[in-house]
Amino acid sequence: MKIDIRILFAIAILLLTIPFAGFSQKGQWAQNQELKDHWQIQSSEKVNVSDEIISTSNFKPQNWYDAKVPSSTLGSLVDDGVFKNVFFNRNLENI
Repeated sequence: MKIDIRILFAIAILLLTIPFAGFSQKGQWAQNQELKDHWQIQSSEKVNVSDEIISTSNFKPQNWYDAKVPSSTLGSLVDDGVFKNVFFNRNLENI
C-alpha cells in the first residue's frame, strides 16, 4: 500500500494544529461568554446622547430599565413594574 507524501504531510499539519484551535490571538484560551446579564433598555425618545457615546464603556445609563435576555421589550417592562397586571381583564389591550 503506497501513501502519497502530500496526504501524509496534510494529516501531520492537521494533527499539529488541532490543539491550538481554541487559542486566541492574545495568547489566552478562547472561552464562550454568555451575554445574558446586565442588559438595560430605554426609549429612544428619552435618550439624548449619540450612539457613538452609548456604545462606549464610559457611558453610564441613568433611569434605564433592567432587561433579561432572552425576553421581549414588553416582558422586561412588566418585570420592572412599568405595566402591572397585564393578564387581568383587558389590561394587555391598553398597552
